[in-house]
Amino acid sequence: WRSALQLLGEAEVAKAGLWVLPETWAGKRGVLKVTSRHVNQLKASLALITNIENKEAIVRTTKVSGILRKTT
Repeated sequence: WRSALQLLGEAEVAKAGLWVLPETWAGKRGVLKVTSRHVNQLKASLALITNIENKEAIVRTTKVSGILRKTT
């Protein structure tokens, strides 16, 4: 959240509809949900992350999907 807020500001993050889907996090991987118009902005904000919980980190985008459906 913090890197997205710093890069985009609160108004753009709200428009982007950014959601962290906690049930998808398995170890070092997970899913973020964002509107299709804001994918590149989200990727840019992820590139600004240099540490997570005081440990050095590099965040990479491995996949982009068009639609997320409920699994329940």
